[in-house]
Amino acid sequence: MVYFAGVPSLSTTNTQNWLIQDDPSLYLYATLLEASVYMRDDSRTQLFGVGYQTALAGLQKQDDYVRYSPSPRQRMDIQTP
Repeated sequence: MVYFAGVPSLSTTNTQNWLIQDDPSLYLYATLLEASVYMRDDSRTQLFGVGYQTALAGLQKQDDYVRYSPSPRQRMDIQTP
């Protein structure tokens, strides 16, 4: 069985989760992107959007490697009587 956990919510008692520890740039660029849209800073919006997409692609690449890495897999042979 393979299990992939979701991202735990942040709160005053839970100030960190695995995502913010492994890839803080994703949180940074997502926050900057949302702030630039709110402040109507179009020049920065594009810059932060590229940074966010780059951080997201890096996280996706890391996830794909963990899921589909060339590590040995368990093989179960089913024998019929």
